[in-house]
Amino acid sequence: MIKRDLELLFHFCTVVTLLGGLVCSTATADIKWAVSGAHWTGAVTPLSQAKMSELAFQYQKCAEFSVRAHAVVPAATKHWVAMAEIRCALFALEAKQITAKQFQYYVNRWIQHRPPLPGQPLYDEVRNLDVNVQLTAIENYPGSRRGAVYEELLSGVVGLDAWMNSQKKARYYFWAASLSLAKGDHPAAKVLAERSLSGGFSVEAAQVHSKSSEKLAQNPNCTGDCAAQAGEQRNHLIEEAGTLVDEVKKAKNISEKVQALEKLQDKYPQSQQLAKLWENLKDGAKKELGRESSISKTWKKALQGAPAPVLLDLIDIAYYRGDQDGCALFAELIADSAAEALGELWQLKCLNLSEDQQKEIYKKFVKKRSRWLGSPIESEMLLLSGFSALKDSNFDEASSLFLELSTVDQSSEWNLKGLYWAWYSFSESLAVFAQKPEEKRSPSEVKSIAELREKIEQIRSVLIEEYPLTYYGIRARMSRPEEPWFDKAKTLPSKQVVLKVPADIEQLAKNGWPAEAAASLRAQLAHLSPVASIERLNWFSKIGAYRPAISEFTLVWDQLRSERSEVLLKGGFPKPFKSIFEHFAKENSLDNDLVFSLARQESAFDYSAVSIAGALGLMQMMPATARDVASQLRFRKYPVEMALTKPWINVQFCTRYLAQMLKMFDGHVPLALAAYNAGPGRVRGWLKMRQLSPQKSSRIADEMWIEEIPWTETRNYVLSILRNLLVYRYLGSGLDPDQPILWERNAKLAQLTQ
Repeated sequence: MIKRDLELLFHFCTVVTLLGGLVCSTATADIKWAVSGAHWTGAVTPLSQAKMSELAFQYQKCAEFSVRAHAVVPAATKHWVAMAEIRCALFALEAKQITAKQFQYYVNRWIQHRPPLPGQPLYDEVRNLDVNVQLTAIENYPGSRRGAVYEELLSGVVGLDAWMNSQKKARYYFWAASLSLAKGDHPAAKVLAERSLSGGFSVEAAQVHSKSSEKLAQNPNCTGDCAAQAGEQRNHLIEEAGTLVDEVKKAKNISEKVQALEKLQDKYPQSQQLAKLWENLKDGAKKELGRESSISKTWKKALQGAPAPVLLDLIDIAYYRGDQDGCALFAELIADSAAEALGELWQLKCLNLSEDQQKEIYKKFVKKRSRWLGSPIESEMLLLSGFSALKDSNFDEASSLFLELSTVDQSSEWNLKGLYWAWYSFSESLAVFAQKPEEKRSPSEVKSIAELREKIEQIRSVLIEEYPLTYYGIRARMSRPEEPWFDKAKTLPSKQVVLKVPADIEQLAKNGWPAEAAASLRAQLAHLSPVASIERLNWFSKIGAYRPAISEFTLVWDQLRSERSEVLLKGGFPKPFKSIFEHFAKENSLDNDLVFSLARQESAFDYSAVSIAGALGLMQMMPATARDVASQLRFRKYPVEMALTKPWINVQFCTRYLAQMLKMFDGHVPLALAAYNAGPGRVRGWLKMRQLSPQKSSRIADEMWIEEIPWTETRNYVLSILRNLLVYRYLGSGLDPDQPILWERNAKLAQLTQ
């Protein structure tokens, strides 16, 4: 079904539904998936109309239908409807579909119907709504109403702290300080203004703080020490929040600027103003980096003895830019500081050192290794040392180093990496022995071969038994493609559990509220045994609640090994929104399994997902990136923040962006995935500095560079998606280690490093 047909069907279905007509029929299954991922059944209700309106960007209608639904739904469902009502009211105000005065009506209803917090399935969402309602109400209400709203809304400043980022805290404390000042509560205004100051509202908060301090000083009951203290507090604000900032801005050179920043940091360590000033310093670094004379004369002298965190921030900039000189300088400064091994580790990353230079660093590391036992520095140095030996075809040394790595912390990813690469090193060593005809092998060689085979089998067994669904476990399993993953005859759980879904939860699901239905069921049936998770998984998949379904799959897979089967695996790796994904994958010349793999990692197929960073929807696109893509597509129908919550729009944008990343990196899947996560600029800079030309190959040896991706999150992200891709391949056409299952073989990317 093409995109235009999807949109026409959607708008037709929405209009008919909102007018009280018939619900989308089974003939339009694609549009039902496009709208919510859930199967609509039964008659039209205010509950289903509210959800349809929300998904059609009709937020005013959504709020109105939610009000109607709240009056008729069972008591156990009312809290979900109340949350949808205020959420839609917030969006409606932002989209100018309602006025601030109309918004007051919904705020009053939220105060009246807001869910009780203890035991709430989505506790965090309620608290986030509290924050947004308070801030939006206070900032949009006329001055005469602000004080009343501040008093009426539940859970004061302290109660909401944990659900605010620093920017929201600064806004909240500023308004709270202003309102306290207006009420004459000067001590509270002073305290709240200080909190706002530390969050970034420095100018406005300083004014409020100053006024409240003056009022305290003018208080006839505040004399002597009291007045002096109030005046001192006011002067303290002016001096510390003003003078120190001015010192940083007026600094004549880098050295003075660093010193002034350190003073400010001592006084206001959490201040956003401080963070901005450090960013300004880094901007100066960006201009200086690349000018070799300036680097050696200015930066090295100015930053000599600077704290390691400052140097690490700057080295990341150089690394990002692909500036080898700047990276080398900061690595040297870090090595001269207390973090000597960390500096040497960065030298390995920043510089294209000769093998002899690398070995010299490894030798120094071994001598001083006792200082870093059990730390990430030890683990990463062991990994890089092992890779150096592996590239040198010194398989005995490589396997020894990797086995050491596997014992550093048996509960961490380093244990798994150590086992995998030790297994690979032993396999390569065995391949060398195998080149010699059997009749010409000496007794010692025969013994060595037998020992190697035993070690290979032992490690492989651990990888596929203990880490079966990791990238490493699957790659180890692929060494013997003839071995089945599971007993093909096993299709049902050995113990049957009848899942009884309460009627009110069934109604939620039938009316297009799958996430809410799943959360309610999990809260009510949390006491059931892990075997019951299989039935919950099936029901969640049936109603389109894929994030909780995948969560249940993980629980069963980890706790009930006896229940592992191909049927269970399919439940954990679904393909929802199939027609949408496949249509836009085809439109952008993408592999279907790759797109599903990316969506599973990014959002677990939750079209309403919002990341901490602000990425939205199924494949998690940031609004700024979406605006660029929207411009390319000439998409102006809705604001991108709203559009990205709609599956058919989100997938269109994200697949186009993924295709651009693949084109930029010559079809190299792991590099494109790294760029999708970390940004293409960072990946290009890293490739340029390291002078890497990764091969597009499915050989393990050609994947070694993935472990050297410098950003932990991105490295794990790439491996997770490649793992998903392998599983989807297995569930589809199957895995063959002799075929280029990941990407094409032997294509160089030299142009990326030019």
